[in-house]
Parts: sequence; C-alpha cells; structure tokens
Amino acid sequence: TICDLEIQRGLPNSRNLVFEGFRNSFNRFHPDIVLVVYNRSDLMQRGLTYYNGKPTFGKELSEKYDIVVNIDSDFLLFVRMEEILAADFEIACPACYNSTYNVVGIKACTGLNGEGEKRWLVDEKDYLHAGLIASTSKQFWEHYEYVTQKHYEKFTCYENDTLNLAAYLYPYNVKILDGNSDYNKNKQWYGGSHLGKEKTFYIENNKVMCEGKRVVAHHFGHGSGKQSYQDVFSPEVVEFIKTNI
Repeated sequence: TICDLEIQRGLPNSRNLVFEGFRNSFNRFHPDIVLVVYNRSDLMQRGLTYYNGKPTFGKELSEKYDIVVNIDSDFLLFVRMEEILAADFEIACPACYNSTYNVVGIKACTGLNGEGEKRWLVDEKDYLHAGLIASTSKQFWEHYEYVTQKHYEKFTCYENDTLNLAAYLYPYNVKILDGNSDYNKNKQWYGGSHLGKEKTFYIENNKVMCEGKRVVAHHFGHGSGKQSYQDVFSPEVVEFIKTNI
C-alpha cells in the first residue's frame, strides 16, 4: 500500500483516512502476509506520484514474491482474502460496476471519423477496480508500469484506466474477485460493487453480509471526502468492526 507518513499517524489528515483501521483489519485476517507500506519519500526517490506509483512498486516486489497485491489504504477488510491466496489468475481485481454511481469505462475512437465513431473499449460493466490489484505475473507489472508511465495523464481515472488497458488489451487470465463483474450475479462483495448498499450490511455467523452474500472488503474511496465507518454502516456492523478490528 501507499500512504503518506502524516496520514499514517491518524486523524485529522487531508484525506480523512483512518490508516490504523486498514492496517488492523489487514493484520487481523492476514497475520502471515507481509504488509509493505510505501510513503511520499519512496515515491519521490523514484520520480513517481500517487497516480503512477502502484505498478512500479508492484514490479519491484514481484522480484521477491509469488503474489503481489496492491491495496489502497482506505480499505477495511472483513475476512481473509482467500480468492487472492488461491493464486488461480494472472490478474485479480474487484468489480467496479454498482447500482448507484458508475462514471467509469473507456471509450476510444480512430483518427478517421473522430468522436462520431467512438466505441467502448472497456465497458463500465467490465471495468476493474484499481483500489485492489493482485497479480502472479511479473510481466503484468512491467506491462502496467509501461502503460501507466506513458499514458496515465491522458485519462480521467489515471492508473485505474491504465490498469484496464493493460488487463484487457493483452490475453491475461483475469479474475473478478466478486465472482462476476455484474453485481446481480456475483458471489461476494469485494470493495466497490456494493456502493450504495452499505447501510443494508448485517452480521450473520460472525460475518459481514449483504443480500445473502459475504462482504470481504469495503473501499471508502471518494477522495478526501471519506466518511467514518460509524456513518457508513449499520449499528451491528459498526459493533463488529469495533470488536474485531
């Protein structure tokens, strides 16, 4: 993960981000997994920014580890991420498509007919969420780094868009961690596909659930306008977080 030292120290901070909650939830369910935290100095030493640093750090760690997972530090994890530890993929990401707020997708046009011939390159239903990127492929991290360094400033969603370009323009084995890119057909919720449903979360058999399916993780997102978990979730889920995280 990438998180500036000032934010790691806690609230108040410019992102309204509770890093301790992320770290505690990660360690609670993954005590055997190494968590590497990069900060602003690490970015500056490599001439990187928060918008293009993920693939470079991923590439560096892929020289040492079989699976490398980039995860934004505004996540809360509610259970062990078994779908990632299965390692049955080259790239694994959460779905982004949800029922309330979809502004992403990538359209492209040729130089011949311009905007009038613009076509979907990556549909909003297939769009991958770059808040969590797992890969078993060194080549992917190299590919992602190249695409990001060369093109990220051309896109509204920066490294999110270049992730989708790297993932879908080459025949990688891509795994949607939710089980399906369409939230109506998924098997679990992994960070973004449940947007707008947070107040409906409940506890069943000591697991966070939504619509009968397990919630693995929640991504707070929304830039610097993040809400606290007390404001986002139902009282019983708030109590689960206090007790377990």
